Amino acid sequence: DKQVYTGSTTFGSGTEVSPGEFVIYEGTSNGSWLYGLEPSTEYHIAVFEYNGTGEETYYLKDPYMAANKETLSAPSVQSNNAFTSSRSNTSINISWTRGDGANRILIGRKEGPVNTTPIDLTTYQSSSSFGSRQIGTGNYVLYSGSGNNVNVTNLEPSTNYYFSLYEFNGSSAKLYLNPGYQFALETFGERPTIQASNASYANINFNSFEVDFDKGNGTRGWHSPERGGLSMPDQRILPPMEQTVSLVKGTKSDPAIL
Repeated sequence: DKQVYTGSTTFGSGTEVSPGEFVIYEGTSNGSWLYGLEPSTEYHIAVFEYNGTGEETYYLKDPYMAANKETLSAPSVQSNNAFTSSRSNTSINISWTRGDGANRILIGRKEGPVNTTPIDLTTYQSSSSFGSRQIGTGNYVLYSGSGNNVNVTNLEPSTNYYFSLYEFNGSSAKLYLNPGYQFALETFGERPTIQASNASYANINFNSFEVDFDKGNGTRGWHSPERGGLSMPDQRILPPMEQTVSLVKGTKSDPAIL
C-alpha cells in the first residue's frame, strides 16, 4: 500500500518489484500487449486491483489473479518431399509435404543454391512471379503461407532453379526453422527448330550396329526402340537424351506431325 509503480509493456523496463519481476501494466484497461519476451519461455503474471493515487493507493493483495503462458517456439520438422506436378519453359508448379510449423516460406534462386536464410522476427513479402521479392542477392521469396503448393512463374527456359523451404511459427514476430529444405528443378527448353539428319551406319553385325547422325539444335532428346514400325515421340516429359533415335523392325512408316 501507499506505493506507486511504473508499468511498461516492454518486459524489464517497468518497476522491478522483486528480482526478475517487473510491473508491465498500470491503468484502467482490462488487457495489454507484452513485448521484449524470449521465445520458448514461460512467463507468470499476477494482477492486483487497487484504488486511490499516490500515498493513498491501496491494493487488494489477497486473493489476486495468477496466470502463466509460454511464448511460441520455432518448428522442429522442416517441409520436405518437394515435387512438381507440371512445368513449362517459363513456369514450375511445386508441391511439398508440410512440416510441423503453422506456416512456411519458399525462397528461390537461379543457376545456384539459395545463399540466404530468413531472419527471426522478420516478415517477408512474397510473390510467385520470380524476380519480384528479393531477399539477399539474387534470392526471391516465392511463397509464404500455410499451404503446400505454388505455381512459380516468370522463369527462363532451359534454366536450373534452386529452392529452399523454411517452416515458421508466429504472425507479427516469426520464428524460422533453419537450415531449410533445399532442392532444384529445371524449366523446359524451347521447341527445337532443326531436326537431326544424315544418318550413317558402321560396325554392322548380326545383332548390333552403330548409327551416327548430325545433331539438330535441340539440347535434349527422346528415344524409343521399337519393333514393327516407327512412331514419333509425344510431348510427355521423358529422360534427357542427346538425340532421338527410333529403331524399327520391318517397314518404316511415315510419322505423324506433332
